[in-house]
Amino acid sequence: MPKTIYLVLGSILLLVVVVYLLSSCHREKAVQEEDLGFTIKTLENDEVITSTSLWRAFEANQTAANQAYQDKIIRVKGKIRFFTPRRKKDKTTCYIILEKDTNSRSFIKGVQCEFQGNINDVAPDIKVGDEITIRGTCIGKVVNVFLNDCAIGDNPLPLPSEKPVDPLTMITPPKEGEIILAYTLWSDYLKGILKADEIYYKKVLQVKGTVLSFGPPRFYRGNTSFIILEADLTSKSSLKGVQCEFDGNVLEQLPNLKKGDELVIEGIGGSKFFNVFLKKCRVVTDI
Repeated sequence: MPKTIYLVLGSILLLVVVVYLLSSCHREKAVQEEDLGFTIKTLENDEVITSTSLWRAFEANQTAANQAYQDKIIRVKGKIRFFTPRRKKDKTTCYIILEKDTNSRSFIKGVQCEFQGNINDVAPDIKVGDEITIRGTCIGKVVNVFLNDCAIGDNPLPLPSEKPVDPLTMITPPKEGEIILAYTLWSDYLKGILKADEIYYKKVLQVKGTVLSFGPPRFYRGNTSFIILEADLTSKSSLKGVQCEFDGNVLEQLPNLKKGDELVIEGIGGSKFFNVFLKKCRVVTDI
């Protein structure tokens, strides 16, 4: 009898977990411009827009939002969803992400504000959930809405002359049919997500690299498997690199796959979050 009860309770618990995961993966309802509650228009000098409103404006009508906000210095107010982890080493840039929606579960999607300098110096006492006003130049939306050359509150904005062009940050687009090294793709996204997205996002890419880790489909991932190609040579993590997503079980196609194999994988660029992603992948080389 006790064993039967445990089995029933276990089955119920598993069902609850599955239902929760499926419900959490539902698609967000499309934002309609007529439901915004405000007009997408150029902001006055002292006008402040919330991060949620700015996000919704770009979701509802990206063309109108570009005309109203792109290449303009704007003030955005919102709650901090995520920020660059504090670092001991010198970093030339850092960022703060303001929430896009109070109901959002994602901590990496929102209004991404880039600052010059180290997060320890720019905002030493901030924490997730703080409400903050940030000024910066809006450069549009690719995955996130981006603000560059930002300052907190009424602090002075950095002058263009204070930010010399670093030749190392230049990203050279690959030639047609060129195979990209996983390390190169990773490095380009570290130089600048928005610029890298202009070159790679939703483009068909062929990426070469060494297998760092891989995994079959799981119930929480749907019918997708993955191979991660080593890209960050300074990291010891087996989960950090160029993550190639496959429909179905790639291990059935590559039963002899092992860590350290060198592969060329073709897929569609999917931008960078924790990893740089490739979607709808297929292996070009045989092993």
